[in-house]
Amino acid sequence: MDWLRALGLGCCLAAACAERSPPGAEAGPQTPASASAPVPTAAPPEPTGGSLPDAAPRALTGLEPLVEAYGALGLERQWHLNEVLPLGAGVSVDLEAGLLTLGDAAPVAVQVLGAKSDEQGTWTWAWADESPPLPAARLTLATRLRTLGQERDLPPLTTPRIDLTENLTFAIGAVAAGLGDADGWYFARQGDVAWLLVVDDPSVPALGPPTLNGLSALFMEFIDRFNVDHRRALEGYLRARGFAVEAPQHEQEPGQPDEQPAPPLRARHPSGLEVVAPFDAIGGYRGLRRAPAPEAAAPGGRLSGTPAPRRTAPAAAPPAHAPAAGPARRPRRAR
Repeated sequence: MDWLRALGLGCCLAAACAERSPPGAEAGPQTPASASAPVPTAAPPEPTGGSLPDAAPRALTGLEPLVEAYGALGLERQWHLNEVLPLGAGVSVDLEAGLLTLGDAAPVAVQVLGAKSDEQGTWTWAWADESPPLPAARLTLATRLRTLGQERDLPPLTTPRIDLTENLTFAIGAVAAGLGDADGWYFARQGDVAWLLVVDDPSVPALGPPTLNGLSALFMEFIDRFNVDHRRALEGYLRARGFAVEAPQHEQEPGQPDEQPAPPLRARHPSGLEVVAPFDAIGGYRGLRRAPAPEAAAPGGRLSGTPAPRRTAPAAAPPAHAPAAGPARRPRRAR
């Protein structure tokens, strides 16, 4: 990593340009900007539902299990970060101190994951630097990812320098934000090098309650970008977001073709939002809709809308002066 140090590792990148990855932005090579921060990119409209887009999802590089588990949550945190961090002002980064400053706003704490070089086409992990290394406190999340890669045999997380592939740094940022319960990620560029930082600061407001439109837009963006198992990814995201999830298993008769749709996921959030997500026979996401409210129970244990059982009218009481009923008598014979 000497070549990275030569570009100013550990120095304050005053007025260096930085770039984030807003919703819908490409994750390919990023061109240097001017000294001022880039113009924000508008988020895509939030649909109320939908199905898998026509565009083919992009391939990953061996990170699919982690992207399925943490990627959607990380992407949601990134969307939120784009809304709360100021844009249109100068940017400075102090990697040694782990601080990112945007304009006149107070600095926010960051973790350093690594750096990518578009010219050399490589990604280098921050923990691989030896001249001298960054403080351990700045590498907590990067080291955690390396340990996870060792446990799960994921070479992209354990190899000091790897070739850049499509979507690689976006996947690393999303996984790191979701796994580390952080606020999102930020690219700070100096020359050909772009440092991938993860913002983790208590001053960043927490995510608000989920909405149907927000969930739909988020997951459509996610599966458009990543080639993952839709059902596992959605279930993992919903659980991480605090939903109670009902996920019945898809049972197939032995020797029979599997042509039936997979059972839908049903999830309820403490805020009251309840959603249903159907899937096709091969597990493809078919949209998200609000779950129908269960029928309320009426007094007596009946479901609302169910007619009450008929009751027979009680027999009329005999008049008070009527004689008590006795044994039946044979009629008298006429004489």
